[in-house]
Amino acid sequence: MTVDALGYGHSDHLQQDLERRRAFNLAMLENQADPARGFAERLEDQGVYGSRCGLGDPGFSDWTCGPGLQCKALDDRELGACAPADAPQVGDSCAVGTLRTKAVGHKDRVRDVVYTACAPNQVCESNPVGFPNGMCAGTCESGGPESTCGAIAILTPFNRCLAKGHPFPKCITENVRPAALRKCSVDAPCRDDYICARGPSGEGACIPPYFLFQLRVDGH
Repeated sequence: MTVDALGYGHSDHLQQDLERRRAFNLAMLENQADPARGFAERLEDQGVYGSRCGLGDPGFSDWTCGPGLQCKALDDRELGACAPADAPQVGDSCAVGTLRTKAVGHKDRVRDVVYTACAPNQVCESNPVGFPNGMCAGTCESGGPESTCGAIAILTPFNRCLAKGHPFPKCITENVRPAALRKCSVDAPCRDDYICARGPSGEGACIPPYFLFQLRVDGH
């Protein structure tokens, strides 16, 4: 199948931990191994896009962001995420709120949402339609160098197509709209709660796992 597939399956955490394990094994061969390991939440020395960073707690004072990035609060009082210092661009968060949980998971809701305007000719894809913390997207022409032309499923006609018993590749191919999405690769991971899916051109594109329909457990 050439549609709706992962572009890269490793998370940023796993990729960095593989490098840590390799360095540990080499050091062990030379009897210089240090058994201590960093937090799985963040292993890199300097925060890249999407890295967790400190919001003021002295214990996380070394968790800073790299050039052009700043630590923005998302879903935690002590840890934020490294994001562009200027206005949100393609793939960036734009609708941040507080998650109110319930005993029954499907009743969880995001409350007190604060919206941030995306770049010109882009819109904020919101939480209610499956984009955690919102996601800036727009026409393929509106994206910058960090974007790629991907596709977002149009849910109602897609679901109707499946309900009629049509093949999955037909439904997902015929019921999508083109969109500028954040480009991703081994060296350019997506932010939390997003995966690197394979776009129409073959490049990786950041999208919520919800939109890689084979990963869903609610009927697809």
